[in-house]
Amino acid sequence: GNYTVSANASTTASIAARQLTGALGALDKVYDGLTAASVTGAGSLNVVSGDELSVSGSFADRNVGNGKAVAYALSGADAGNYVLGSGVALGAASITPRTITGAITAAGKVYDGTLAASTGGTLSGVLLGDVVSLSTTGVFADKNVGSGKTVTVGGALSGLDAGNYALSVNGTATADITPKTITGALTAASKVYDGTLTAITTGTLSGVVLGDAVAINGTGLFADKNVGAGKAVAVGATLTGLDAGNYLLVANSTAQADITPKALTGAITAAGKTYDGTTAATTSGQLSGVVAGDLVALSTAGVFA
Repeated sequence: GNYTVSANASTTASIAARQLTGALGALDKVYDGLTAASVTGAGSLNVVSGDELSVSGSFADRNVGNGKAVAYALSGADAGNYVLGSGVALGAASITPRTITGAITAAGKVYDGTLAASTGGTLSGVLLGDVVSLSTTGVFADKNVGSGKTVTVGGALSGLDAGNYALSVNGTATADITPKTITGALTAASKVYDGTLTAITTGTLSGVVLGDAVAINGTGLFADKNVGAGKAVAVGATLTGLDAGNYLLVANSTAQADITPKALTGAITAAGKTYDGTTAATTSGQLSGVVAGDLVALSTAGVFA
């Protein structure tokens, strides 16, 4: 009762930010081209009841990697009242590759004696703006001509963003190998008349793949059986050999050759006679070497010495 107080009505003081404690982490995610991370553990923080506080996370970069560092940030109406300090354990997370689908096709080809196949491919599932391309390879099951032949195919990713993706791709495709056209040159040999149309032919091939076993088998017929020079011969050919089925033959259909006369042997005899005061002799003869069925006769004449 001996005093009266006269004091100032206001003063100032500081409110220090609340040091958060707890443990924050982030979920692993499949590559999505973004740095955003899904945060876990926000509920473990010592936030004052009723305060508006959120925690977001972001990876240092968007690329695939294991145990990547995550940066955590506070937001919300009361975020300014809190500090993420050493009392909060900050966890890492991984970004795993995004699986994309490749579709590889093989192109048909003309037979070339190899297993090589020309292939191409498309990708689906690549994120817009990413630089990723598909390199492809292919080999036929064998080198031979055929339709719908199996081609073993493979693919690999390339490009700046290829490391962020895992490729799922078909392992086989189908394509045709069609015959290779080759050229045959047929010739016919001249012959001595033998009463037949048969002509002996030979041929050469151009365009056969090195190492392939292919030969040309030719046939020929003269237009008629008779002797003559530069006579027309109708020729034809087929291919033979282990690799003949891989080729299509284009060859000349006519040639020329000579038929020369066949030499015959004649045996002439003279008949004896009673003296008649002349030198006339009666003769006859035989031919050897005439082709069976041909009509050839020997006319003879003779005089005594």
